[in-house]
Amino acid sequence: MGQFKQGLDYFPFSIGLLKDRKLRRPKLKYGYVVNDIYLSLLELIYGDKGYYIRYDEKTKEDVIWDILENLQGKYCPDAETVEQVIGDLVACELFSGDHFKSEILTSKRIQQIYYSATVERKAVDINFDIWLLSEEEMRKLSSKSVILVNFLNRSNVNPNRSNEHLNRSNETESKVNKSKEKYSNHHLLTPSSYPNNDEIEEEIDEEDDNNNNYEMNTSKDKLNYFYELVIEAIESYVDCCYHTALKDIAQYCKGVAYIKINGSSVESWEYLQELYCACRRVEDDIEFFTNIFAKVSSQGNITNQRQYLMTAIYNASKFAGLGF
Repeated sequence: MGQFKQGLDYFPFSIGLLKDRKLRRPKLKYGYVVNDIYLSLLELIYGDKGYYIRYDEKTKEDVIWDILENLQGKYCPDAETVEQVIGDLVACELFSGDHFKSEILTSKRIQQIYYSATVERKAVDINFDIWLLSEEEMRKLSSKSVILVNFLNRSNVNPNRSNEHLNRSNETESKVNKSKEKYSNHHLLTPSSYPNNDEIEEEIDEEDDNNNNYEMNTSKDKLNYFYELVIEAIESYVDCCYHTALKDIAQYCKGVAYIKINGSSVESWEYLQELYCACRRVEDDIEFFTNIFAKVSSQGNITNQRQYLMTAIYNASKFAGLGF
């Protein structure tokens, strides 16, 4: 597995950071040293994991010692005072209280800054049990981050995600059954040369061994990466009656560098991004593909059908505000 940088080399010092009203109570109690301890903590967090730091029995002493090194001088506080100030910074909600109970120092503001600072990185290691930002909050900051990609592609075993699916109840199941009934007799895009599932899995297994690091330095890397995401999303979220057509599109994109959409050339890996988001859209809108597929049988041969579907999905995805 390739190595990649996790922490930050610098972090933005926003104007007004030290005038945050949440700092008032600790400063009234301990004085100006609160500012120095707070900034020292931020430096430790951004320079280590980037978005959190452990603060348990094994690491607490090291954290306090590192802070004291920054505060050396005539008015340097003692270790007990530093520990008390950290507790007060948590109490005034500058750090997450729930995470502090789990012996972790982090906050939503810290994670927002880390997310924005790593948008251009190709690989970032995130523990989503610690992560505080929602998909909507991340998209507002940037829709291009690999953190967002990994967040969307995280295990479906996630308890919250499982509950969301369970809560859709009989209404969603009914829509799925109606959709299956409507399209079960449509044999869309079924060329004899199309690979079966075993062949697709073999192709995925043959990809770059380091692909899990998402070090997408070339268009081919990105193409392989998003192709795998699309195949997984199709099988996990999309009604089975659409699988053959969508996999055909993904397979076609994987074999070419550019595709024609609305008269313009679009890089295939960029299209696969849109297709991936469209497949994930089905989680919230079970009929997302219904209108798109309704007219496909009138598009003539397989090539025309594929082009029609690719353009329709791309336009619908853009119109819905999906994509990266």
